[in-house]
Amino acid sequence: MKKKYITLKPDMARVYAEGRKRMTRRVMRIKPPGDGYELSRCVSTTGSKFNLDKLHWIKRDGLNVIDSDERYFNCSYGGVGDEIVLGTTWAVPTGYDSMSPLQVVEDSKCYFSVRGKHVDVWSYFDGGKKTGGFGKLRPARFLPGFFRDRMPIGTLTVVRAERLQDITNEDAIAEGIFETPREPGFDCWSTHGMREYYPTPRDAFRALWDSINGDKPGRSFEDNPFVWVLGW
Repeated sequence: MKKKYITLKPDMARVYAEGRKRMTRRVMRIKPPGDGYELSRCVSTTGSKFNLDKLHWIKRDGLNVIDSDERYFNCSYGGVGDEIVLGTTWAVPTGYDSMSPLQVVEDSKCYFSVRGKHVDVWSYFDGGKKTGGFGKLRPARFLPGFFRDRMPIGTLTVVRAERLQDITNEDAIAEGIFETPREPGFDCWSTHGMREYYPTPRDAFRALWDSINGDKPGRSFEDNPFVWVLGW
């Protein structure tokens, strides 16, 4: 079984390590059947091993729908029961700072053949600050497959498609939003890396989402894109 790789921001990796994050949302990368079509709805067969979903596209002339198109597709992240590898910002010992990730892999293989152990890898799943002896931070997208077995592995229990604004307070908590005790009468929902507090988990998730995706066309909370909901 081929495992899919999903990256988390450092703050979200810390929330995961604390056992608070059990879900993530990813904007669906889909294309319309032709010019002028907009996505009307998505019907998800939640719980299906292959998670076949049906997209319904429509084409308008003013307020009138003049054409429609429906088609099925699979979730690119896998289905219920599949495994995912979670990645985040990482580092290897300082002596490797001048090497590219692929060079680190090759050196690690040589090191293993001589000493019988691999080069150590640190990530934000291990702590909020680097352990002594580790070098520069490297983006999650550059983590070689060779090192991915050192990262957390989860089994998908939820795979569905929905609009971003459909998120509930319960799902926002599963996304890593938690209650921060404050004085009575103050808003208290937030998560790691957030400086503000919000009255509900959903409000806090909206602020968190926009801090990561708000500057990307069509991806803000207000844009309400279709997203994959992945839970483990």
